Amino acid sequence: MAMTLRLTEDDARRLRAQALKEGTSMQEVALSAVRSRIANAEDDELDAIITDMLGTYGGAFRRLAEL
Repeated sequence: MAMTLRLTEDDARRLRAQALKEGTSMQEVALSAVRSRIANAEDDELDAIITDMLGTYGGAFRRLAEL
């Protein structure tokens, strides 16, 4: 899927500099950033689920661990 990314001059300059530093394309740097952002969001969602489960079932988990 094609997409147009509109950047400020400063963002474009920083993206270009990062691509040169990594020896890759600006597109690859941007795609990597998108993938990282999505992965972090998924991790945050999982952390929230685990925290909720521990709040609800923490006592039961502790008792099971003692068996």
